[in-house]
Amino acid sequence: MKTAILTDTSCGLSREEAKLLGYELIALPFVLDEIEYDEDKLTKVEFYEKLKQSKEIHTSQAPIELVTNTFDKLLEDNDYVIYLPITSGLSSAYQSIIPIIDSEDSYKDRVIVIDHKTISVLQRAMLLDVKRLIDKGMEPLKIKELVEANAKNNRIYIAVDTLEYLKKGGRVSALSAAVGSILNIKPILFSNGNKFEVIKKARGFKAAEDEIKNLVIQDMKGMFNNESIEDFQVGVAYTECIDEAKAFRDTLKETLKADISLDELSTVIGCHIGAGAVAGAIYKRINEN
Repeated sequence: MKTAILTDTSCGLSREEAKLLGYELIALPFVLDEIEYDEDKLTKVEFYEKLKQSKEIHTSQAPIELVTNTFDKLLEDNDYVIYLPITSGLSSAYQSIIPIIDSEDSYKDRVIVIDHKTISVLQRAMLLDVKRLIDKGMEPLKIKELVEANAKNNRIYIAVDTLEYLKKGGRVSALSAAVGSILNIKPILFSNGNKFEVIKKARGFKAAEDEIKNLVIQDMKGMFNNESIEDFQVGVAYTECIDEAKAFRDTLKETLKADISLDELSTVIGCHIGAGAVAGAIYKRINEN
């Protein structure tokens, strides 16, 4: 039984990184000032340079034809395709593809679409779980069951340096962005696979990082009942501020007495938060026993 893994650039992996891990990758488009790009056309450095100059920002789902063409190609050499599009909480990609799967005989029971409720660094951790389960010979429908059952066990907190990009994307008002800038207010965004929401605000970036650290500790002690840190992937992620992120990772590592991963956030998130953001993320690894 051969099973291919198909995902998209919401996971934040480059095409080269995905290939090394054995994933097929679809590039999600984004629009800056009415010009469409994707991560195959811009490096992350180029992306953030253009983002700084852009007045309007939009993200979009992958074209359906591109997705189905990729299914067709992968099914030539594989018995199954497990498709993990951007989470349904942030895009309509999942809802859009389900009717096509249901109506196309060649996809029924062979293309398995999973609503995994992860994003960016959390999505990468989830993909490693999926790959591990495939390598163990698990049936795709059982993998779908386990991944979707585990979906509630992930969360990400992001300290945003500026509200400017949330304003450009229509997520906050111009007045809120202006007041936040004047008062040096750094919002902390939260998501567990659904839309990002502001759950706290801090005066200054160091205070925002301290809030994220406290939220991660609170989750590990409360929601996860002090379970072994070995059952989790805890990570720090960032956009264009690696030195700041490394320092925060060291702080979190010392606090939790555990290895902490360090990764860039995906461009899909970067469109809305801009450069200079730092995040703390928790993913509970799937236990199939």
